[in-house]
Amino acid sequence: MPPLLPRSLSRCRLPLCPRRWLSVNAALPFLHDSLTFPRASHSPSTLSPNLIGAFVSLNGWLIVPNRKIAKGLRFFLLRDTAARSVQLVLNSPSPALIEKFARIPSESIVHITGTVSPRPQISSSLEKIEIDVEDVTLINKAQDPLPFLPSSPSLDSVKPLVRLQHRHLDLRSPALQKNIRMRSKVMQLCRNLLLDKHHFTEIETPLLFKSTPEGAREFIVPSRQTGKFYALPQSPQQYKQILMAGGIDKYFQIARCFRDEDLRADRQPEFTQLDMEMAFVTPQIIQNVVEDIIKMIFSAIKGMQFPRDKPFKRLTYRQAISTYGSDKPDLRNPLLIKDISNQVMPTDHNPVIEAIVLKNGGTLSNALRTSTCELCSTKQGSRPVTSRINELNLKDWIEGNPCLKGCRVENVDHLNSILGLEIGDLVIVHHRPHCTSGGTTPLGKARELFYEQAVKYNLLPPSKPNDFQFLWIYDFPLFTPVSNEPGQGGKAGLASTHHPFTAPKLDDIHLLQLYPNRVRAEHYDLVVNGIELGGGSIRIHNPELQKFVLKDVLKIPVGKLQTFDHLLSVLASGCPPHGGIALGFDRLCALLAGTDSIRDVIAFPKSGSGADLMVGSPSEVDRQTLKETYRIGVL
Repeated sequence: MPPLLPRSLSRCRLPLCPRRWLSVNAALPFLHDSLTFPRASHSPSTLSPNLIGAFVSLNGWLIVPNRKIAKGLRFFLLRDTAARSVQLVLNSPSPALIEKFARIPSESIVHITGTVSPRPQISSSLEKIEIDVEDVTLINKAQDPLPFLPSSPSLDSVKPLVRLQHRHLDLRSPALQKNIRMRSKVMQLCRNLLLDKHHFTEIETPLLFKSTPEGAREFIVPSRQTGKFYALPQSPQQYKQILMAGGIDKYFQIARCFRDEDLRADRQPEFTQLDMEMAFVTPQIIQNVVEDIIKMIFSAIKGMQFPRDKPFKRLTYRQAISTYGSDKPDLRNPLLIKDISNQVMPTDHNPVIEAIVLKNGGTLSNALRTSTCELCSTKQGSRPVTSRINELNLKDWIEGNPCLKGCRVENVDHLNSILGLEIGDLVIVHHRPHCTSGGTTPLGKARELFYEQAVKYNLLPPSKPNDFQFLWIYDFPLFTPVSNEPGQGGKAGLASTHHPFTAPKLDDIHLLQLYPNRVRAEHYDLVVNGIELGGGSIRIHNPELQKFVLKDVLKIPVGKLQTFDHLLSVLASGCPPHGGIALGFDRLCALLAGTDSIRDVIAFPKSGSGADLMVGSPSEVDRQTLKETYRIGVL
């Protein structure tokens, strides 16, 4: 352990006089050495076969292989800040050089000098050059051992919480380096396109907002004004609408947002979205801009080619639910839902009866079919039921399916023809009410799970990794029945499906007062491969209509209603019609990186409990500070 700095020296003001500096440096030689380092002429990323024979110097992390080589030959790797590595060769090294390397742990920062040499091409995948090492200088020694080695082939076996706790090590891994740098490139592409081609204005909106009942739970920030708090924004929604009233016709921001939600692979308490708003627009204008962004990004990052002047596919919410059982369907899945209500004639409450046919799915075991259907159960216990078609039940399989109990079928052959049923097939059946709310039906969930099983057992081909199927979903319900989510806290038994500022469809305004659950929203979602990539809408710009929705439809209490007074005042000042969209930037980058978790494209993500394990947040604040500064007591 180096000696502590003397108290007299700690009080010294720099610069020190030369004589005193010499005395300090003599007493603390590590002080001078730790502040200097030899400069490099190249990095592993800039080396090329054109430099063969050249003498170079390199800085980076030393990777010590866990293997023994011949006595007169030693190999190491040097990794640079771009996660590119070059092989280091010690060919008949001197004992002194061997001793130097022996004292350096893996992941230490070193300075290497040597000659660029051609590498024997045992495999075409190997780099074509290596460094014949002349000398090594230790710049900063790494702890030995480290919790894990970022360049280790067994990195994936390290527990996720350990990797989060030591995120600085994890960030050195080639995969995360690639993802984080790709994220930066995507951010730059978005900025350039919106600023240069579409003439948007980039504006930063405040992070210290106020608490309003928009939908999700908020993060609250105390202020020094007794009893008053800020709230971190769930999105810049209200500020960007205010910008429209302020004469900013095209706004965008790469915005930080905060929601105190239950976490999962595609959710974080703080996240990033590409936020846009435009005045005097239609949904089509907004969607055209978004398609331009998406096509540009996927062309630049994934090399995709899009048909010229061909827009993305469009489906209404009802079409998506009826055909795929989801409002964010994966179009790569070939299984389709068919409505067989007219053929089986249900007698109980006139439900919608639907079926999926998996060709040759009868080979799946009873246990697998049952367990898969159980995963699709509703809260009431209802779940899809399967029927395996064979020679004996082809004409009467309906009688053995509990979902079709009490139904009458006049022409089984016609039904089988509609479904395309053949011996050996599997038919999956379920019923639902005509009016649905939520994102996925039980049969929609079964469609996803049975496709996974079909791929596993070679009944259907797997999805191609770079097959991105984009589509717009529109005509969502404007309101949904209140669930256990916070919603807007109203007393009408309804909550806004997206947020309370979404405009209703013009054709449905007459239903708003008496039948709000039948009103469609001027909302649209961009979906790709089963992932909701973004959502937007045309906003309510009329203050009277906005107040009617908040007060008379959602029945928000007066106390909460007052939190929107500022917005109603803005709309009443001559606010232009406007609309916008927000794209989930983390999800977009995860999609481009080919990972299921947005943690893999965020430099410092939170754990499943919402904690930053590396820095130890959230953390406690001493009670005296809470009491004296913020007037907050802790129970």
